Amino acid sequence: MARKARRYFPNRRNVSRPAQDTSERQAQLDQAARRLLEQHSSAELEAMLADCTMLLEQADQAGTLDPGPVNLARFRRARSEWEVTQRAVELAASHERFEP
Repeated sequence: MARKARRYFPNRRNVSRPAQDTSERQAQLDQAARRLLEQHSSAELEAMLADCTMLLEQADQAGTLDPGPVNLARFRRARSEWEVTQRAVELAASHERFEP
């Protein structure tokens, strides 16, 4: 009589990179915002924020209408640029409030 075949269950490894710590992400965001703040005035930052907001909305709509890796990458890039610019505007506002 033949032996019953054993099923093979491979161990699945998580090959994706580990999730980034939120404090590390926030530190990177703050550093990029400070660099942006050093290069631009607050009026320029406000205009850049408006542009980034428009690009983010366009990328979101494109991703909704035609989901795919290209549009997902476009959305993520637009979101990260918007976050940096938003943080730079916040930092500029706090500097203006403390420095008359």
